Amino acid sequence: MKKMKLFLLVAAIFTLIASSDSFAQVSANTTANVTANLRKGLTIVKDTDMSFGIVQQNPDNSATSVLTPQNGAKFTVSGNASSSINVTLSNATLTMSDPAVTVSTWVMHVTDNGTYTSGSNILTGVNGTTTLSSSGAKHLWLGGTLTATTSATAGNKTGTITVTVAY
Repeated sequence: MKKMKLFLLVAAIFTLIASSDSFAQVSANTTANVTANLRKGLTIVKDTDMSFGIVQQNPDNSATSVLTPQNGAKFTVSGNASSSINVTLSNATLTMSDPAVTVSTWVMHVTDNGTYTSGSNILTGVNGTTTLSSSGAKHLWLGGTLTATTSATAGNKTGTITVTVAY
């Protein structure tokens, strides 16, 4: 009888141990950090149009006029402070409303404030880079060279150039 009680006790202990395995952990979890670096969107606003004014044609109707960045178009860019931006012009040679009149040889200078200061040209062809100021601003000053061929007619000429900025 003692052996039987001992056997039942040992069997009960093994049953409890075996049944405790059925309560073992069947799932696990952990956490992951979630981060985001929000970057202020870029905006560009045209402050001043580009106007060559009156350009005097030569007797053969040809003409050339250089407009310096200081006297050309001006744009204000706003974005993420101290970030590098790419500047792109829509085309290397802008054909005006008269196909015999074009604008090319673009020159763009940049400043951190609205006051013009000459500097090195940031464009190579129609692409360039610059860095926004610590306040997230930059002013772009665009000049170029107008050329009229001998087939150019007198009168007002118009065209547009698109300036694109991107991070």
